[in-house]
Amino acid sequence: MAQLVEQWTAKTSVMARLSTEIPAQLKTSLTYETKDKKWVAVGALEPKFNSTLFEILGMEKNMADMYADPAGLTAEMEQIFKGKTRDEWVALFEGKNACVSPVLDLDEAVEYRHNLERRNFTRDGDKSFPQPAPRMYTKEEFRKLMSKL
Repeated sequence: MAQLVEQWTAKTSVMARLSTEIPAQLKTSLTYETKDKKWVAVGALEPKFNSTLFEILGMEKNMADMYADPAGLTAEMEQIFKGKTRDEWVALFEGKNACVSPVLDLDEAVEYRHNLERRNFTRDGDKSFPQPAPRMYTKEEFRKLMSKL
């Protein structure tokens, strides 16, 4: 019985901690406006990404700081991101493990290197469209599969 109580207490403690930690972690998973009124998306949930994020932003922060004052952290990050243009931030974070990317409009997204390399868009004349999702079956395989229904 004592072991059961101990396990329940440990589980309850972990669940309580998780329910209070998640909102703080989400403070490093937001979009931030930049100096040129554009935006960057930050998705640094894991400690290794947060460390890199804070270092590049010039913040002397660690994981504990995220939980101590999440609102203050967000406000500080908002001010920092407004200090440079979106493209300046993209250049600073290029090749770094910090989970930061530009928020792009459709015209920019079509020409963005990441999307070009992955062939995420297809062109029809002067118009671009998102590439269809990959298919698991060829048309022939799909016909055979559907004929068995």
